[in-house]
Amino acid sequence: MLEEEILAILKEQSKTVVLVTHDIGEAIAMSDRVVVMSKRPATVKRIYEVGLASQHGSGLKARSDIRYNEFFDSIWTDLDIQIGRGA
Repeated sequence: MLEEEILAILKEQSKTVVLVTHDIGEAIAMSDRVVVMSKRPATVKRIYEVGLASQHGSGLKARSDIRYNEFFDSIWTDLDIQIGRGA
C-alpha cells in the first residue's frame, strides 16, 4: 500500500525522487530507472531502464509484468557476481 501511495503522490506532484533500497523487487516495481552500484568505492555498475510502474500505472501491476522477473534475475546476477558468488 505504501508503494502505491508514494507512486500516486509522485504522479500527482510531478516530482523526481531518488529511492535508495536493498529490496530489488521494490526498486523494479517503483522506479523508471534502477542503478546498480559497485562495491566500495562505489561507482555505477549498470543502469536498467525499467519504467514498469509508469507503464502500468501501479507498482502492484508492475510486479505482474513478465519483464519484472527478467529485471529481477538480471539485477540479482549483477549483485551476486559482485559479491563473488556468480560466474
